[in-house]
Amino acid sequence: MKIIVLTGYSTDDEGFKVPFLNGYENLVKFSLAELNDRQCIARVAGDGNTITKILQSGITVLTDDEALRIIKKINPLAELEDLDTLDPE
Repeated sequence: MKIIVLTGYSTDDEGFKVPFLNGYENLVKFSLAELNDRQCIARVAGDGNTITKILQSGITVLTDDEALRIIKKINPLAELEDLDTLDPE
């Protein structure tokens, strides 16, 4: 199952950017695009139970159209597929 979220992010010990997913960061696969020094848009993929918990945690979920509009503001040539990640299911 996949969703697209608007959230903050941090940098892990290895220097990789990780979206804030209310404690579920290590249970999902994700790709992200920085919007500014505090926010990102992230495509998140995981099992249905984990994604449901993320949805219930209050994180802002975007539709494909909303996400595409945001991505196009950053890079007019970008496509939604540029933000894709493998679905573990």
